[in-house]
Amino acid sequence: MRRRCRCRVNRIDVNIVLDHAPAAFMADLPEFVRQVDDPDLLNLFATALCDEDVTKSMYAGMDGGPSESKRLGKTNAVCRALRPVLQLLGPQRYMPTMLTTPVCQSPADIPGTLQLPSPLDSEARDAALMCLLYLSDVDTVYNAALGMDDLPLALVVAQRS
Repeated sequence: MRRRCRCRVNRIDVNIVLDHAPAAFMADLPEFVRQVDDPDLLNLFATALCDEDVTKSMYAGMDGGPSESKRLGKTNAVCRALRPVLQLLGPQRYMPTMLTTPVCQSPADIPGTLQLPSPLDSEARDAALMCLLYLSDVDTVYNAALGMDDLPLALVVAQRS
């Protein structure tokens, strides 16, 4: 039986992993997903990302001195890079994380997120939609579905909200 770590995850913990060596992390993103191998932990990772470079702010003394602590687009870049890896490794298994990554981006890509579960069966699609409604404002999701001219989807969103 596999034991799970009951560690408390916070924003600094996940961001230091990425900020310490961003190029190496991005290059090894598929291996990161394989080693974590839990969609819930990957969701925690995605939601805890922030554009602040913690090696320049919280751990500024470790690499020489203070400098600009914002890395604009870091969260967006990681979320965009993570989706194809998840799609390749198992779209059904990692669907919650695939839905989380566009919502964590700034601005959130709700119309793109609504298109992700379309190839799934109806039960999995409903579960994915409930996950999306949990992550986002219901009115925003409903308006995005209406804006896509997908009235059946807008009806399902209205029913599930």
